[in-house]
Amino acid sequence: MSELDFKEQLKKMRELYLENHPIDKGENEVFTPLSIEEKEKKLLDALEHLTSKIAYIKNEIAKNDSSSKSLDDLKEQLEIFENKRVLFEQKLDFIKNGDYDDARREKLKRQLTELELKRCKLKLSQKDCSKVNQKIKQKSELFKKLK
Repeated sequence: MSELDFKEQLKKMRELYLENHPIDKGENEVFTPLSIEEKEKKLLDALEHLTSKIAYIKNEIAKNDSSSKSLDDLKEQLEIFENKRVLFEQKLDFIKNGDYDDARREKLKRQLTELELKRCKLKLSQKDCSKVNQKIKQKSELFKKLK
């Protein structure tokens, strides 16, 4: 098979795939960051789900009809879910208290100072610092949005 035939066949296969699997516009935005309200809602849903799982496992343990091996497995699962619930509650408190924004601000401040130092070093060595200036501008805009 020549390279030209291969490319044509590949092109046909792509078109056929795209016909059968259309791309939604929302799929491109999968990795957009969530707002604080969305994070809070997601954590609350997860907590509710974990609470229902914990209640179910406690009921299964209370029945005590199963063998000792499955009882140990249930207790292990219960411990895992309890730990997850505690972690989710901590995350929720962290978001509700606004510590999340404070931590992001502090991180941005630290990054800005590091970039400023880098820019000073570049200027002292008389090198181009346009990329660093661009990064500083982006970071400062993010910092202004957080205030």
